[in-house]
Amino acid sequence: MPANDLRHRDTDDRPVAVFVTYPFDAERATFWERLKRVFVELAHGADAPGRIVSYVWGGLGARGDLQPSPYLQSAGGIVLLRPGVQEIGVWRNESVDLAADYVRAFGAPAPPPTQVAVLADSDSTHSRAHAFVRGLRFTEECGEGRPAK
Repeated sequence: MPANDLRHRDTDDRPVAVFVTYPFDAERATFWERLKRVFVELAHGADAPGRIVSYVWGGLGARGDLQPSPYLQSAGGIVLLRPGVQEIGVWRNESVDLAADYVRAFGAPAPPPTQVAVLADSDSTHSRAHAFVRGLRFTEECGEGRPAK
């Protein structure tokens, strides 16, 4: 799969992404997030995520770049973990600081995450994406300078 610009709906393909969702917080939501929330809950239920940070393999930019979501606007952020096209058939270990990435994306302290989703997307490039995720886990921070995994 070629590397794509993830900031646009028509070029947002990625070999794999891990989405971490957070509850809706009306006090910190923008005016537009609060306005749209009624429709979100009608379509997806009261426990639908309020904000989402997606960790992506593929895409244009540098490792660690935070990009806006073309679908979620102020309610979503994309963090590039492995930009560009990577080797096929190689397992990678990744470790991220969920709380710090939430602060970078939304400018507020992170609530506990509520859901995790894994997805691949190849409809824009009409290509194939195969990815495996294993050993996904959440840990508490281990001390200053040692981020949660």
